[in-house]
Amino acid sequence: MGIGTSLMTFYLARYFFDKKTAFIAGLMAAVYAPFLFMEGNLFGTSAATFFLIASMLLLVHSKANWTGFLSAFASGVMLSLAICARPNLLLLIPVALFYFLMNRKKTAILALLNVLGILLPLLLTGLHNQLAGGQFTILTTHGGINFYIGNNEKATGAWKAPEGIEASVSAINLQESKSFAEKALGKKLTSSQVSNFWYKRAFSFILKHPVKWTALTMKKFLLFWSSYETPLNFDYYFHQHYSSLLHFPLFNLIVYMPLALFGLIVFVPKWKKVWMLYAVILLACLSVVMFFMADRYRIVVLPFLIIMAAAGIVHQVNMFSNKNTNKWITIGLIILLFAVE
Repeated sequence: MGIGTSLMTFYLARYFFDKKTAFIAGLMAAVYAPFLFMEGNLFGTSAATFFLIASMLLLVHSKANWTGFLSAFASGVMLSLAICARPNLLLLIPVALFYFLMNRKKTAILALLNVLGILLPLLLTGLHNQLAGGQFTILTTHGGINFYIGNNEKATGAWKAPEGIEASVSAINLQESKSFAEKALGKKLTSSQVSNFWYKRAFSFILKHPVKWTALTMKKFLLFWSSYETPLNFDYYFHQHYSSLLHFPLFNLIVYMPLALFGLIVFVPKWKKVWMLYAVILLACLSVVMFFMADRYRIVVLPFLIIMAAAGIVHQVNMFSNKNTNKWITIGLIILLFAVE
């Protein structure tokens, strides 16, 4: 999947920009250390990253012919599989629908096939949950506890076990959150009811402490755009001590994130050309910030950030080649972004 992700990063970059950008983006994706780390640990996040960029690549190649019809449907399936692996990506569904609205040459049949592709895996997941647990739920019922972890009075913006619950990611999701909720309400609860219990507690905090919640949300936003790999199950920085490849700075966010931010800034005037990349990145950011920051949640959007980073590099090289007088301003911007990171 890592090789596939790198190749699709190349082809998507070539679609939006040019071969130079595509080559740099593909190379950056191939050597990006956290990709290797996540795939080596067999995290579902690697699959979600693969499915998401596959969905967008298929989407931009959907046309009003039989091959295009298949691409539109497959794009929906890929996005749905990404959502099944990372439910917060549900926020990205409007990107596909808006794409068809923005492109008048795309037919309603393509949009319908895309929607059907999205629905199919989700409905099959719901059917499986109905047969296995007696409840038709299309996504995980851990949303409530994860939302509360990121939105409570003592939240840090990263993963932190709520008071009175064992500090274990798997225990909280599978056992502790349910036991706590049932004890608090004094009755047995279904998985959906447990999730609703935690959602209510989180929204209670948001309504009672809007200023504190706003500051917390801003902290999560800044964590998302920082080069720090916020740990969840595994600490990336701990594993760096045992791998020279993971430790090499050129292959990490300390370099990639400032370049991505630079690319996002310099291409704002041409946003209509690359609006899809902006939409995926910003909606993915929102989907993470709504809950709590973790490297595993952010990494699914890295191929798109890498494309913008590569585009920023080519943009700056072209400015030097053309002896553009604004090149020193952009150099200053790059230096500033590296300094902030």
